[in-house]
Amino acid sequence: MKTLFDETRIGTIRIRNRLVLSATWEAMADEAGRPTPRLLEVFRELARGGIGLVITSATLIAQDASGPCRPGAHAEGQVG
Repeated sequence: MKTLFDETRIGTIRIRNRLVLSATWEAMADEAGRPTPRLLEVFRELARGGIGLVITSATLIAQDASGPCRPGAHAEGQVG
């Protein structure tokens, strides 16, 4: 039986443990859809803490779909 801290796999991807951050909306992108330093620090701390998998929040792929504080992937510099 596997425990919370055992390595696991999803298809061909190795995951160091079974700790997962599910998709949440952090509201930590700027008005242009770029991640703020605060959001980048959240992900750094999760990595330092040893989380196995992070499922990121919704990322907008079209400029006309933008909303407040939502990360985007439709323009240069948005993806951290």
